[in-house]
Amino acid sequence: MESEFPQRAPIRIETTATNDNRSYHVSSLKIAERLGYRPSRTIEDAIRDLSRAFKAGKFENSLASDDYINVRVVKKLGLR
Repeated sequence: MESEFPQRAPIRIETTATNDNRSYHVSSLKIAERLGYRPSRTIEDAIRDLSRAFKAGKFENSLASDDYINVRVVKKLGLR
């Protein structure tokens, strides 16, 4: 990640065990066991791709546009 944003401090990805039932616990074990599918890319790959896309300006007006804010789209469509 440092090569994507050399001006920033290194970003660490940390995972913490929890027994909080409100947390989202995700496991791909069932998909791997039943379908034999294992992803070829990692979370780090996805983060790297996103940071490159942001730097390249591919997400125009992403902090204000309805295209990126689900709550606004749901309200606009009257789905609340």
